[in-house]
Amino acid sequence: MRNKPKRAQQTLRIIGGEHRGRTYPFVSADGLRPTTDRVKETLFNWLQLWTPGARVLDLYAGSGSLSWEAWSRQASEVMAIERNPSAVRELKSVKEHLKADSVRLIEGDCQSVLSSQNSEKPFDIVFIDPPFADEHWVSVLDLLESRGWLAKNAWVYIEQPIKTPVPSVPEFWRLHREKKAGQVMARLYQRDKNED
Repeated sequence: MRNKPKRAQQTLRIIGGEHRGRTYPFVSADGLRPTTDRVKETLFNWLQLWTPGARVLDLYAGSGSLSWEAWSRQASEVMAIERNPSAVRELKSVKEHLKADSVRLIEGDCQSVLSSQNSEKPFDIVFIDPPFADEHWVSVLDLLESRGWLAKNAWVYIEQPIKTPVPSVPEFWRLHREKKAGQVMARLYQRDKNED
């Protein structure tokens, strides 16, 4: 009896920062769609002045593409939330391999995590890159505000399909940049609230 051939492992690459060029594996799972190098480069060019020393929250970590990139670019802390158990196991393995001690992994649904607790300390940068089939992700925008997850002038990145409606964001979130890339629309907002 022949053994089944092993499927080639899929890998991603850190494209910038201290760990530029390092590769890591990721799990192929339904809805998991790693941010492309082209979009990552654009996003981190937008955020290059604010990532070093920032507290970063990645709500739909998936492959860890955005989390590892922020870590490589000297974010002080990265909190990555992912609900797929297989993806979380891979993220934990990658964290150990990269020795990324400042990355904290949480297994669970980000909406549940955000609503079940208040943030101990607000985050400076938030990544919202949900599976394209997820129609309920917009509710996290209100949870970020109501549960104190955002720093006064936090940056919020949203990645979604081009054909979906522009999200309704709080009135004091200012659109800083946006870009189309293939079937993706990338938008970066800055929270501009004088009083909390």
